[in-house]
Amino acid sequence: FLSRFPYNPVTTASLCVPAQETGLTINPAARVFSLPLVSGFIGSDTVGVVLSTGLHRSRTPKMAIDIGTNGEIVLTDGKVMIACSCAAGPAFEGAHIQCGMRGAGGAIDRVDFARDGLQFHVIDGIRPKGICGSGFVDAVAGMLSAGLIGSDGRLLTKEEIPESPFASMLTKGKYNQFVLIGRKPCGSDSDSEVVITQKDIRELQLAKGAMMAGIRLLMEKLGLREQDIKEVYLAGAFGNYVKPESALAIGLLPAFKNAVITQVGNAAGSGAKMALLSVKALKEAVKVAEQIEYIELAKAPHFHQEFLKGMSFPL
Repeated sequence: FLSRFPYNPVTTASLCVPAQETGLTINPAARVFSLPLVSGFIGSDTVGVVLSTGLHRSRTPKMAIDIGTNGEIVLTDGKVMIACSCAAGPAFEGAHIQCGMRGAGGAIDRVDFARDGLQFHVIDGIRPKGICGSGFVDAVAGMLSAGLIGSDGRLLTKEEIPESPFASMLTKGKYNQFVLIGRKPCGSDSDSEVVITQKDIRELQLAKGAMMAGIRLLMEKLGLREQDIKEVYLAGAFGNYVKPESALAIGLLPAFKNAVITQVGNAAGSGAKMALLSVKALKEAVKVAEQIEYIELAKAPHFHQEFLKGMSFPL
């Protein structure tokens, strides 16, 4: 069972069951369909992403990445498809971050470092309460560009970089931190203090290290190089809103020089709709699940080395 080691599903097949058996409060005569799975860690949502993006029909190397607490990556060389799941942790979704929150009203979702200071956007245009995943990645990318963070992820102190226009925003609390805005604890009803701490940066390094290791190992498996990839699909809520240039700046993605990065939003949901509205698409989804080979990262010989390399920020 999925809830117990080794997390094997009861079945990987596409299912169709009466609604009354699921407990859904809809017409009891209705039927509920589910797309097939690839494995316990590559579920029907990933099959939906592949179906809606057409990755399985590509004749050139392409990749689909659904970034979340578990990041799913599917890679094709134009002939075969392989996939892996990365335990990235919840940092991309704003969790385990001191002032992190989901992408809701009051969340800072965009941060830009300008010569005259910081500029940011808050969801719903209300008083900031915290920062969500896309804003967090923007902030760290800007801090790297401004020389506030080293390639090893260490947040510098204002004493080390007194000439920086952002030096006064570097303070010391439980951890060294960079104050984005305010003076009061994040989450308060008044002007909130939203900070990026040293611990937050370490959480991001762990998350991106896992994602980068997955990408590198899949490419190695198919004998592909960065320049071979022609398109990268970023799926999911985080993937749809994060700025690709910020993701590249922090090393969440390799520098795919010849690839178009396409944000595809809720591609899993789009794939589910396609299968629900078309018997042909449902049959295609079944074939997609059969075509994808699951790669278990923990058994890859170079996983730990790639993970550690992936934690570093680009110079």
